[in-house]
Amino acid sequence: MKKVALLTFFSTENYGAILQALALQEVIKNMGYEVDLIDYNPKSNLSGLKKVKNVVWRKVRFFLGVKRRWKRTDYFRVNYLNINNDRHAKFLCLGCNCNIWQYDKYVVGSDQVWNPLILGNDLTYLLPFVKDSTKKVSYAASFGSATFPAAYTEIYHNHIKQFSFISVREKSGLDILDSMHILNGKVVLDPTFLLSRKEWLKYKSDTLEIKKKYVLCYLMPGNLSNAYIVKNAKLIASKLSCDLKIVGGREYKRFFASVYVVDAGPSEFLSLIEGAFLILTNSFHGTCFSINFEKRFVSIVDNRGNVYNRNSRIVDLLNLLELKDQLYSWIPGDKALLNWDTHIDYKRVRRLLDNYVMMSKDYLSLALADMEMPE
Repeated sequence: MKKVALLTFFSTENYGAILQALALQEVIKNMGYEVDLIDYNPKSNLSGLKKVKNVVWRKVRFFLGVKRRWKRTDYFRVNYLNINNDRHAKFLCLGCNCNIWQYDKYVVGSDQVWNPLILGNDLTYLLPFVKDSTKKVSYAASFGSATFPAAYTEIYHNHIKQFSFISVREKSGLDILDSMHILNGKVVLDPTFLLSRKEWLKYKSDTLEIKKKYVLCYLMPGNLSNAYIVKNAKLIASKLSCDLKIVGGREYKRFFASVYVVDAGPSEFLSLIEGAFLILTNSFHGTCFSINFEKRFVSIVDNRGNVYNRNSRIVDLLNLLELKDQLYSWIPGDKALLNWDTHIDYKRVRRLLDNYVMMSKDYLSLALADMEMPE
């Protein structure tokens, strides 16, 4: 059986990162390959002061109850991810001899593995240590923004052009490749879409006791739109006589409000998505799972210049699936109420999605089998 090495983000508590890694692993496995996730964790790109703040905040979160989330997350990784934690993986970026693994293919993606604002000068996810270009494949790699820093353009161009198959997650990523004069790129779906709702439910938790209809907010930490989303969620939940559950955002409020869920691991996150009556989110993967689970939802993006560019992955996805009505562009000071009660024709969305899933799986299958893409 041929062996595939998968390099992506999963050494994190972020639900989307872990679940997209699991999805890509399972899809490749279902195609008849042995798959290893390489246990590589890039160094933090934060400054000294921010590192100190992170350490302090981690200790505060411990007393909030986040310790249980970490335990649940570790349990999920150990039980569902096939991780190669060979110590040599820690030195990939130093150009060690990776022939010790004897992999037939190296797949990079998905998530923001080509975002230099996160990775800085760490080029590991460009596979510089793999000398045989026929072994290099990217699947749904993301630059994380509609724009790309000019200082990194040349070096990324020199490495990406050596990939035998190049795919990105967003149309904006394809535009970045074009600006680098790399013209053989393709847009494919985030791996989380490659597993059906039924397949995802195998990984959900049955331990949550949820007895009442609820509105779910899934918020990205530090996003300025969080307060606006929570305010709207409270109003909507009150109007519908629903409970409210908030994941992410200002977790310290768990001291004062039980609506903040701070201890959910990936399995509990899937359960929260499945059970929600309505989802309000500013997360890309929050949007993905809302669609895959066919939920009422609104995705809120910050409409300020460069910040909006970083949300291009949400905008591109909703445009792709003709779900523009589920997109709300927020600006600071915005007091307008969210229009959440729009009709979503999920039969139409599912037809579109099924076609893109088939195309994405075909691309990955051809890439792994060394076959040329049809014109």
